[in-house]
Amino acid sequence: MSQKLQLEKALHQNHWVVVSKDGNATWWQEECWQLASAKGSFQDTLYLYFLRDPQDLNRVWSIKAVHAPLADWKDEQFVISSLGLTSRHFQERMESLIADLERYRKTKLG
Repeated sequence: MSQKLQLEKALHQNHWVVVSKDGNATWWQEECWQLASAKGSFQDTLYLYFLRDPQDLNRVWSIKAVHAPLADWKDEQFVISSLGLTSRHFQERMESLIADLERYRKTKLG
């Protein structure tokens, strides 16, 4: 199973819905997913950006979870969590990203 499929399945299991997948890529962004909560009264839209490796534009090197659209690949203003794809520990890093999303959701719900 691809990393994107693993991530989408894990998001679903943790009550997140991928509302849309924007493949209208830039040189730095391969894809952007819009997320909505399927749990509670959390109404914010979150975004997952799949960022290209600046050294190899055919490869995704990280994922940023943000609460507002990014202006560019270096934008850190709205980052909730990020996931580097350069190591072998995808499962643990994915779980950490999802835990960060859950903490953000709980914080916003008060």
